[in-house]
Amino acid sequence: MFIRNHTEDDYPLFVQWWESWGWQPIPYMFLPKNSVVVCDDEGNPVCAVFLYLTDTPIIWAENYISCKKSKDRKICIEEMTKSIASKAKELGGVAVMSTLKSAAMGRRLEKGGFQKTDSNMTNYILGV
Repeated sequence: MFIRNHTEDDYPLFVQWWESWGWQPIPYMFLPKNSVVVCDDEGNPVCAVFLYLTDTPIIWAENYISCKKSKDRKICIEEMTKSIASKAKELGGVAVMSTLKSAAMGRRLEKGGFQKTDSNMTNYILGV
């Protein structure tokens, strides 16, 4: 298993994953250049999270996605949650924030050291 940043070539795979979960794919132009992609021992991506930089030392970890069919999915997601902090530090962050819908992913983040701060939130977006 190894960790790397995503490339544009990964995007069609991520779209397949989002669609397999019944989610709307995130347009590529909305993905940041920084991410944590965990690959299995054969080099196949298994899961990913995207790290959005701000003009503060807070980094947002968003758009978690994984391959439903991978036998290594659980262990790769655990590795991804551990790797978020080190990647954020590398990028100059001092805190990582995340918004989730999945309770299971929330439990994984809590195992990885994240603390739950809010609940029952609704996200809004405005195109400009």
